[in-house]
Amino acid sequence: MNAYKTEKLDPEGDTLAIDIGGGTTNYCVMTPNSDVLTRRSIPKVGGVSLANDIINSDLMQSYAKRDNVAFKVAKMMDAIADGSLTYGRKYDFSSVFPGLLENWFNGLMDSITTAANDYLADVTNIMLIGGCANLVRHKLSAKPGFYIPVDPIYQILLHCWLYEMQVRLAPSVTAKVEGIRIALNYSKLSDTVNLLLDAIKHQWKLNLAYQPQTGTVKPKVRLDERHVEWVSQYATERGINATSATNLLISEYLTGNSVNFSPQPPTTVAKDSNSIPQQSKQEPDVEKPKGQALVRVLSYESNARSPRRKAFTKG
Repeated sequence: MNAYKTEKLDPEGDTLAIDIGGGTTNYCVMTPNSDVLTRRSIPKVGGVSLANDIINSDLMQSYAKRDNVAFKVAKMMDAIADGSLTYGRKYDFSSVFPGLLENWFNGLMDSITTAANDYLADVTNIMLIGGCANLVRHKLSAKPGFYIPVDPIYQILLHCWLYEMQVRLAPSVTAKVEGIRIALNYSKLSDTVNLLLDAIKHQWKLNLAYQPQTGTVKPKVRLDERHVEWVSQYATERGINATSATNLLISEYLTGNSVNFSPQPPTTVAKDSNSIPQQSKQEPDVEKPKGQALVRVLSYESNARSPRRKAFTKG
């Protein structure tokens, strides 16, 4: 994973990767080699639950009772996202937001670390992505072991590991790939797609004789791990998603058009040949926090200030 290669993450430890969305939070624990040890989705825990916490707060309920209004979750999420912390024009909830955010996030981390406890022993990194990750950027920016990427490519790549990248083929592409599958006597449409992606990546010229097939063919296919990064990169460079990129790549290849794919070379820094090599400083042997000890760094300050409250609603 690029975050390991660019030393954003400690290469000697595993990573707890968390995708905080609107209605669902997903997580996985992965090794520096991108082997996924465990993954899980936690439904009804995300931005929606934080919005509900705010709506149900004493402050907002006092507004609702005074003015006989009903607050909408979607509009509350907009007020959080735009940073105004004001519902509409007059319902300011900035005074209660920091505490509710703290409780919501701590509760979320409690749920994840409890469920993934058996896999946390070697975790030295916690990486957050998703639409709600920036809500806690200020909280985590100065804490060692935590990382929220800025480049959108990290989000696309991490989604691949969290969800085992699946794409849906367009009907025209499905018909052609199904014809190739039958001609090659492959058992799965996914295997055929991965073969075609191999051919595209390595510029193979496959002499394929096939007849496009129509009918009830499930268009959803799973990309092999070897294709995740380069297809995601291709998509990001063109401002499209991985599904559109896969369809475009295969369609162009089968039409006989050359596919312009050139992986970005690693950035190199020119060295001054006249510079005198300096003796590297010996870093002190400091043991990095791992697993539960790493997570406890998050809530130490808030626990010292106030008791933990319920962070999100269930059901």
